[in-house]
Amino acid sequence: MTTSREKLKRAAVELITSQGYQHTTVQQIADRAGVTERTFFRQFADKSEVFFGRTDEYVTTHQQGLTQSTATTVMGKAIDAYSFIAQTMFQDLHAGAKKRNEIIQSEPDLQERELLKDEFVTNQLAQTLAQEFEPVAATLAAKSAGVIFQVAFKQWLNSDGTQSLATVFAIIVTAWKQLR
Repeated sequence: MTTSREKLKRAAVELITSQGYQHTTVQQIADRAGVTERTFFRQFADKSEVFFGRTDEYVTTHQQGLTQSTATTVMGKAIDAYSFIAQTMFQDLHAGAKKRNEIIQSEPDLQERELLKDEFVTNQLAQTLAQEFEPVAATLAAKSAGVIFQVAFKQWLNSDGTQSLATVFAIIVTAWKQLR
């Protein structure tokens, strides 16, 4: 059964794709989803939240990745955290992630929000790593692993989606290791 949240997300993507982010209203999204505007605001704080509602899930998934990590180095743990995200959060989501990225790249406000989200997630990871490792090393590891993830994510989005994000991430990690 499709939830009202899922219906709203689908309606937002359809409308924004056809008429642009700035020209799409919350009321139009709610109407397309067959719900009230009030229902929209129970699910999302604003229109942009449709695309950024999983930030807390990212942070939680990082934590799970760290918990499951067997790495003994700060960089190994940071890589494991992002690898866990690639393995668990993006299964069968290539087409949706690609469409989301196209919408974000078409709107400067959403691009800025994406950068802020990435910075927030990376900082949360760095803080967690700093509980076990030296804080500067934790920050460097979190930011480096975040860049590796972003390179892998963009490469995955630009692909045909036959390889999983986890596979592409592993390939990019291997390439990164060759830089040393």
